Amino acid sequence: MVVANIDLNVVDGSSVWLSSMASILCSQGPAILVSKTDLKSDLVTSNIRNAHNLLLIQPKDVGLENQNLSVGQLIGVARSIDGYAAQLTTVVCRGLEAAAMLLSDRQFMGRVDAYLTDFYYHEGDKIIVPSENVTVIDTVSRQARRMLVQTAEIGQKLKETTSVGVEFYELPPAVLDNAPPRASPRQLGTPVRIGYSGKIAPQWGIIELLDWVEALRCENIDVRLTVIGNKISGFADPRENRRFRTEILRRFQDLDVNYVPGVNRETVNSIMLKQDFSWCWRPSYFEDATLEISTKLVEGLSSGLACIAYPSRINQRLCGKDYPFFVRSRADFEKLISQKTICVPSETVREIRARHDINKIASAFNSSLPAQARAKLPVVTVSCHDFKFIDPYLAHLRARGIQLFRDPWNWGRPKDLNASKMLQSKADIVFAEWGLANAVWHSKTLPPGKRLIIRIHLQEINARAAHFGYELNHDRVDLFIFVSERVREEAIKMFGWVREKTVVIPNFVLGNEYKFIERSPSEKVKLGMVGIIPQRKRFDRGIDILEGLLNLGIDAELHIKGPRPEDLEYMHAPGRREELSFYRKQYDRIENNMVMRGRVVFHSWGNDVAGFYKDVDYILSPSDFESFHYALADGVLSGCYPLVWPWEEASDIYTPDWIVSSGQDAIDAIVLHRKMDKKSQDDLRKKNRNLVISKYGHEAVFRCIDECIGLS
Repeated sequence: MVVANIDLNVVDGSSVWLSSMASILCSQGPAILVSKTDLKSDLVTSNIRNAHNLLLIQPKDVGLENQNLSVGQLIGVARSIDGYAAQLTTVVCRGLEAAAMLLSDRQFMGRVDAYLTDFYYHEGDKIIVPSENVTVIDTVSRQARRMLVQTAEIGQKLKETTSVGVEFYELPPAVLDNAPPRASPRQLGTPVRIGYSGKIAPQWGIIELLDWVEALRCENIDVRLTVIGNKISGFADPRENRRFRTEILRRFQDLDVNYVPGVNRETVNSIMLKQDFSWCWRPSYFEDATLEISTKLVEGLSSGLACIAYPSRINQRLCGKDYPFFVRSRADFEKLISQKTICVPSETVREIRARHDINKIASAFNSSLPAQARAKLPVVTVSCHDFKFIDPYLAHLRARGIQLFRDPWNWGRPKDLNASKMLQSKADIVFAEWGLANAVWHSKTLPPGKRLIIRIHLQEINARAAHFGYELNHDRVDLFIFVSERVREEAIKMFGWVREKTVVIPNFVLGNEYKFIERSPSEKVKLGMVGIIPQRKRFDRGIDILEGLLNLGIDAELHIKGPRPEDLEYMHAPGRREELSFYRKQYDRIENNMVMRGRVVFHSWGNDVAGFYKDVDYILSPSDFESFHYALADGVLSGCYPLVWPWEEASDIYTPDWIVSSGQDAIDAIVLHRKMDKKSQDDLRKKNRNLVISKYGHEAVFRCIDECIGLS
């Protein structure tokens, strides 16, 4: 599947890339393209090769006819498709915002090829990557399978931006293998004909082209312009765009420009072949700072056109330093078009065609993709109301070629029962993540010959959810997987489930996502909690530690990652009033204490938790009870030092060495740890990380689940 916030009704470099990407994917087999707009013409799509392999999803197909999908809606459609496209192994996603949304959870973990070009901007001759983009790039790098980069320069800038070790794959602009290139050399006649195709915007050199041609006309040099393009823009402000469009169309009329508003890629090529020159020039402030190759320059050269371009570093590498149609100024331009003969270097054309041929690019790219699903393996339908804990395992199954459907449920009722029936019918194995309403329904309706596996967490044995366990037809269940021994024992006791149908397989951790981060000595102590809801997470204990450290004269902060209770609608329900009052008391406690005021820092929720840990020294687990506490494990993987209150099984799941008996015990542990030299601190942090991986590393846990459910 390919997803991009690109208008398929506009012919420009972005839409050309999209049609090429679709052609590349379709050359291997079935592919899906999610379009942000309903097609009004086939200007772009007519160029897609092997289109019989393409499923095009437009807004009208999802009930939004004549509407442009927002980036969020595009990603929503992609998520829905993924539930039914059981063999979807790869999603090519263009754009930083789209990639961030697509990877905001782990549904597409390890399946996204992120193509990024919009993460930087120019400031003079400097390239600036905004700090907010650095955070997003870091998150995308942890979740994506790899980054697709148009040029080595983009890859290098991304490597400089993030320390996450992600694979980079260079995917240059692809050109169609059309007829042989135009013969060269050619005689220049009168008038001199110059063609331009693509987006009409100030940064694309259109103003200079019109200005220079107008000046030459004043010198009685006959130059005729043909401009092809249906997108006249370049400003964020719609009023500026309207002003620019009006001015451009007026100048087209004054200069008698042959303006062709929109034709497909092949027609563009046939028109451009009739021109003497192809205008691919962009101003120095743009060309000297951009990290990208001009698609029109690549396409023009592959057709043997005399492409006028600025001699930037990237263009010199593409065309050669001695390329005869480089232009820096109007004087260079006037000298160029006054020649009697133009000769496009044949070696340059051959190299461009060889390097950018779509067939070669498609062959190499497709050979790098994961294998398609193998028919002999069982088909799995995963039924779940909250996929966040199981998504990495599902990504593992997809990578192995397992055909997998997603059957989404609400916590206590179905979302779409007809869809659940259909997905159940396709499955050899139904995997119910959480033993809630989803598991109850499948246990009562699953036909003979199909296997039902249910994975049980802590929630199912709590009072609010216990009725699902009693309603479950446990005779129809082939296996219960429990995340801890305590949960298994309690469930067997409560529900009378047969022990022989149970197995304990612990939660898994992702050491490759949460990488160890070295800490530099600092006077400030940074405490961290990920999630303070519900009340049993004991936000108050975190505040106790902060206050105790500050009273000792130790510079300290408490960093909270996650939503605040007052921002969640359900926390304002009548049954939650007392709990919400607890949080308000904690806020008052902080604000009324001059020492603590400003020392509690709240970080909004997002899929950037791995980045959050790099600024945390001590990860707290002060809860009354937990089943595993992922935030603790992930923090330890990242190099945080753990402080764990003695919730049940904590010392067995992890180690007694991490347990503190009280707030004062935690403070003492911090003071003692800070007295250690840096090497001893680092050795201890690495030892803790290795303990977590040895017990809960995802590769070993995934193998256990595979074996238990018959997918080994």
